[in-house]
Amino acid sequence: MEASRARGPARGPAAAPMARECSFTRFIKCGPMQFYGTEGAVRLVCWFEKMENTFEISECVEGKKVKFDTATVHGRALTWWNSQVTTLGREVANRRPWSEVKQMMSDEFCPNEEVQRLEDKLRHLKLRDMNIAAYTERFNELALLCPDAVPNKKKKVELYIKGLPEIIKGETTSSRPATLNESVRMAHALMEQ
Repeated sequence: MEASRARGPARGPAAAPMARECSFTRFIKCGPMQFYGTEGAVRLVCWFEKMENTFEISECVEGKKVKFDTATVHGRALTWWNSQVTTLGREVANRRPWSEVKQMMSDEFCPNEEVQRLEDKLRHLKLRDMNIAAYTERFNELALLCPDAVPNKKKKVELYIKGLPEIIKGETTSSRPATLNESVRMAHALMEQ
């Protein structure tokens, strides 16, 4: 009796839970967003974010990310992916790291002119109608799309403060916020006064 128990899987509170490997069905049940390749840079970044959430929720391992995510591309994006598969072979294309495929998709579906236009919008973004929440949301969206415009925390904080109205810009700057979150909290507090 004792010998037969030793051969089976460990049971009880000390046993580690068995990890389930992510299946395509499990991945799809998490509701990944579709991407067509015609939506522009903002939608592509939203797709990346949603895809990363889907990977996390479905517990998708790195080796399956590209294979699963490319099942959500259609139209122009699917044509682009199929050209990658034709050039590299399906196995090699699917083995590429997700970070590399993200960069390739950014290069393909975020034309330089659009990125330049978005960087200009970020650099000239101003708080309008005293709506600090809308300003902060748009700033964060543009900062995600244009990482070269905000290469570090300091530049990000400076650019955020630059877009604030003069009545709160000075006090926000003098508080010497080290992070964007500190800048946002300070700006919100000053706007509420």
